[in-house]
Amino acid sequence: MKILFWNARGLRGYRAFRVLQSLMQDHHPNFVFLMETIFVHTVMERLRVGLCFDVKLVADRTGNSGGLCLFWKGEMNVTLLSYFHFHIDSMVVTADNKKWRLTGFYGQPVAAQRIHG
Repeated sequence: MKILFWNARGLRGYRAFRVLQSLMQDHHPNFVFLMETIFVHTVMERLRVGLCFDVKLVADRTGNSGGLCLFWKGEMNVTLLSYFHFHIDSMVVTADNKKWRLTGFYGQPVAAQRIHG
């Protein structure tokens, strides 16, 4: 089982997308967690298709920054536990019935405001 966590800041550029595609080809992750996506759902849907994932969950950005997205393959048994602007929390059950938790988070960029996230 492989998971790729990546700060997507700057993903708008073609070069950044090619780097992400290259990582996908080299490592074949089952999950990809993107931070700082700043994209709307329609753009994330195109990215999901372009990266050959079956499912996505988007935690919307706040203002002009932030945003999280979790992509995974359809054969993965994933249950969403919770999500918000700064985290996505899920439970994964493997084919041999082992359970583990996948939590991706990205904190408030302003240190003084982290207690509010």
